[in-house]
Amino acid sequence: MSNRVRLFVETSLRKDGIIPLNDKQMHYITKVMRLGLGNKLVVFNGKDGEWHAEIIHISKRLCNIKIIRFVGKSENESDISLVFSLLKRGATDLLVEKATELGVSRLCPMISKRTNTFKVNANRLKAISIEASEQCGRVTVPIIEQPKTLGNILAEWPRQKGLLFLDESGSGKPILEVLREKTSWQAHAILVGPEGGFTPAERDKMLQNSFIRPATLGERLVRAETAAISALSIYNAIMAIDHYKN
Repeated sequence: MSNRVRLFVETSLRKDGIIPLNDKQMHYITKVMRLGLGNKLVVFNGKDGEWHAEIIHISKRLCNIKIIRFVGKSENESDISLVFSLLKRGATDLLVEKATELGVSRLCPMISKRTNTFKVNANRLKAISIEASEQCGRVTVPIIEQPKTLGNILAEWPRQKGLLFLDESGSGKPILEVLREKTSWQAHAILVGPEGGFTPAERDKMLQNSFIRPATLGERLVRAETAAISALSIYNAIMAIDHYKN
């Protein structure tokens, strides 16, 4: 963990650039983190890496920061996506936050037969992912796609990108075994279903696709958000081991 103050901005980043903060950012910097004139922070925008910045102006309604120098880009950003059936608000918020912390590059909300909500506040989910990126040290923010039906996701999915399906029926191989298989298939995304699980027809439809591999997390039935977080943690652990070996 780090005590550095990090801030996501929408502006392009370059040396000596001046960035006015919006009201929410100004409140966070001056009221929550208690930074003042001359204090330093780190900024990122998801594409230009991290930069050191300095607060150069504070007034009642305005706070400007100046970009000082380039810090660097992350070398180990993940390329894993998460396809998840929409959950109740609190569970969806938690899932977006933790998936961001675990390095997901793309979040793909899904609508299936047993999905229990169809409402998505894209601005709120983006705000959650930005805050999580600021806190965990990421220099990118995951892309959040518009919700799609399971049928549309399967029809549009790139066939060369493997999709790991968390099969609550327990008939899949253990997830560790699937992820470690020495084949041409590689997981580019993890798919988790709704709280009530997929219908038999949905499961059969998914397993008709060669790019999908079913996997199990064990004998216990866990909440959808728990399953997603567990699977992403296992995936990250494998990637870290492989990176260390190389």
